[in-house]
Amino acid sequence: MSAGPDAAPTGHPRLTAGLKVLLADEHAGVRAALAALLRGAGVAGPCAEAADTHEAWARLESAGHDLALVDIALPGIGGLALLQRLRDAGSGTPVLMLSTHAGPGYGLRAFEAGANGYIGKDAPAPSLVAAARAVASGGSHVPDTLAELVRLLPQGRVRVEPHARLSARELLLLKLLAGGLSEGEAAQQLRLGPAEAARSRDRIAQKLGLAQAEDWQRYAQAHGLGWTARQ
Repeated sequence: MSAGPDAAPTGHPRLTAGLKVLLADEHAGVRAALAALLRGAGVAGPCAEAADTHEAWARLESAGHDLALVDIALPGIGGLALLQRLRDAGSGTPVLMLSTHAGPGYGLRAFEAGANGYIGKDAPAPSLVAAARAVASGGSHVPDTLAELVRLLPQGRVRVEPHARLSARELLLLKLLAGGLSEGEAAQQLRLGPAEAARSRDRIAQKLGLAQAEDWQRYAQAHGLGWTARQ
């Protein structure tokens, strides 16, 4: 899921050919492939490269870049720590984080650290180009698997929602209860015993600060979790 900016962000012009791009990845072959892909798509001009976080930080600190593609496993302090350091220093450089990790955990950590986009390194070339375009133009890119767990904000910012702390089963239970099912009905759908369902409900309420039934409904509506009033 890619989203463009609501308005052209200050300091980051809308996408034009020949943008200044930093490619931060341990492997020279990966950097070369990304450079060829982005240049061929008209996204980037000559690309700066970095093989570790020390080199990446030096390049980002010494010259302005329109976009940085950073491997989450970059040698040194790691891509996430590098990103956090950039944001702590006040850098607004758009960052698309690359990863080989499956599952939502690393993507959520990347957005918490201030990434504007996150995508798997094995994504098809058109998807990588689209993600780079979206982030470089001041928007964001969120994998479909994370779309329900984050909120897109103006100027390419991405906020991790509180319900991202729930397990997959807890998230489904939240939706069912917010949709008007009784605890017993929801437990039956999820094949949970009564005691286990009650414990799960209590954990959700504690994590999200939900007390009354209307709190659950209000939360689901506010966060786009598919709540519909029960007839």
